[in-house]
Amino acid sequence: TAVTLGGAITADTCRRIFLDQFTDSGRYFIDMENLVRDIRPKKEYLPPEGPVLDEFEMRNIAMQVIEKIKPAGIEPDIKDINNLVAAAIKAPSAGNCQPWKWYFAKGCLFLFSESDASMADSDANGGAALIANGAALENLELEAYKEKINIKTTLFPLLKYKKLIAVIQFLNTAKIIEPLPHADLARYISHRITNRGTGNCAPIGKDKISQLKKAVATIPGASLILKTAGEDIKQIGEIAGVASRVKFLFPPAHFEFYNMLRWSNDECIRSGDGVHIDSLCLSEPEIIALRMLKKPEAAKFLADWKGGQALEHTPQKYIATSSAIGLLTMPDYSAINYILAGKAMERMWLTATKHDISVHPLQEAITQFTLLNNNIKDLPTYLTEELVLQQKKFKNIFKEGEGKKAVFLFRLSIAEQPVIKTYRKQIEKVLFLPNIKL
Repeated sequence: TAVTLGGAITADTCRRIFLDQFTDSGRYFIDMENLVRDIRPKKEYLPPEGPVLDEFEMRNIAMQVIEKIKPAGIEPDIKDINNLVAAAIKAPSAGNCQPWKWYFAKGCLFLFSESDASMADSDANGGAALIANGAALENLELEAYKEKINIKTTLFPLLKYKKLIAVIQFLNTAKIIEPLPHADLARYISHRITNRGTGNCAPIGKDKISQLKKAVATIPGASLILKTAGEDIKQIGEIAGVASRVKFLFPPAHFEFYNMLRWSNDECIRSGDGVHIDSLCLSEPEIIALRMLKKPEAAKFLADWKGGQALEHTPQKYIATSSAIGLLTMPDYSAINYILAGKAMERMWLTATKHDISVHPLQEAITQFTLLNNNIKDLPTYLTEELVLQQKKFKNIFKEGEGKKAVFLFRLSIAEQPVIKTYRKQIEKVLFLPNIKL
């Protein structure tokens, strides 16, 4: 019936064109299920509602920290604060959600985690937001060193308050600034980008591989495993394929994915965050499939039918063109190690950018394995069993990481630079400069 209706609509449109009754050009979507609706209430996944981190709360927390540390630093120029935060927010984040807010008072800059409540059911340890904030801190410290601004960063100054990631104090510039490893990476902050495009399978030189590993190793507890063998890359593609299917069929992950997807430049400009559909480097049929699966009920049908195997093909296709697959590990999943992992990730990514190596995160599998270890809820049994099998395969591939925690999975490739870049929120929406006395 749907095919017949589509033919009839096409024929009617052609008739109007031939009669010069219709001359517009464009793309049109006619959804009969939306036009003639089933008005019965549907049971749909809704994310938990979390409190919004407002300026009043940040001020109260800042006052507690200032009372505790009694800062004796200098009062930096507001222009310097803006420049440092502008560099920091160029860091990558899951779905480009940008989970940070910055608050400046009494000569101290406070970094707060504004984690999205919609990710609560699909990110068991809250690691995604912490990794992003760690990457933002790395950018800020690199930029400060470049500009000869002497800073001191204290992580989690209030242990009971996990939203406060760090406080940055500004010290006397006359004092010696401690050398910063890989300080030259500051120049690549504005050039770093996620590249999901097709690679050419070209090998990455041993010297560059060594530099990537050394960059990660400068962070305490962090290590990098790289796989370049064709069979390993193929198997990782299969793992990522299953993770992609689960992403669409698991309601919290489905909601999160479509919540961050932007279908036009106008949407990107309005929100300042999210991922542009064109940056996913998809074919027209793949984009059509995404539109079809946008409806939660369509994804539910696939889950009930144990279908959706075609959803595995897209990640497999791109991973097959990779030069290497990387896994960043840490000793455990503590909050501080997630922050350090974010710093290591950004240091590695900037090093890759320096050498014209493209980076594409493959975090879905890591996120789902973490959920699996935390007794994932509401996932069909057959998908849970598939994830268990893929996790065993994953551990077998990355045997060197035994005893450590997988934190960040990604592919490296030699590929053309994408035209579409992700947007960022305006700085005045993430940086608060209150005119108050503390």
